[in-house]
Amino acid sequence: MKTITRVWIDEGCICCHACVHSAPAVFAIPDDTAVVIADSRCDGQTSRNCDERSPLNAVGLESADDIREAAAGCPLDIIHFDSA
Repeated sequence: MKTITRVWIDEGCICCHACVHSAPAVFAIPDDTAVVIADSRCDGQTSRNCDERSPLNAVGLESADDIREAAAGCPLDIIHFDSA
């Protein structure tokens, strides 16, 4: 299976927490939308990662299966990722 290199979340999150349950090392819902957390990104920022498209660091790379599960379980299909 290909490695996931980056992940981002489009607008429209309904805060269902499905992504957090699937991949807690990558996603969080601190306020009114899901975000890709700093601990899983090379740039060390926490955001939806739509604009930055920061690559995943080692923590994020190790969570590839969880990210796939989170994207598949998102009821709005707003979690996207690149793979290599």
